[in-house]
Amino acid sequence: PQPRLGATVSVTVRAENVADLFSAPLRLKFDPKVLRLNEVTRGDLFSRDGQNVIFTRNIQNDVGEVAVNLNRMPGTSGVSGSGALITLVFQATAPGSSAINILEAPLKNSKLEPLMLAAPETTIVVK
Repeated sequence: PQPRLGATVSVTVRAENVADLFSAPLRLKFDPKVLRLNEVTRGDLFSRDGQNVIFTRNIQNDVGEVAVNLNRMPGTSGVSGSGALITLVFQATAPGSSAINILEAPLKNSKLEPLMLAAPETTIVVK
């Protein structure tokens, strides 16, 4: 994406072809000199079967990091398939380029076993 200075841009983090996804703690990094994270919203993947979801977020714009936790309720199964985990809404605060990197994503299934994940990065260029 290439937003103009002052504009907002949304970045959605998706999971593709997961099986029994139960827990998704994520930690992402961005350049706070170029972007300000205004909002993090929960995607539909964890709740598409109508179950309640535990969702917390901690935005640290001063260092350019955000920590997000998505968890299914205890006693429920994980979700399978593809869909949005979270959407990040950034504001372009200065010209430049910022990568959006997933630093940590220790996904787990309903047995609390690790799930493998490929975490590509994206770049936002502010004009």
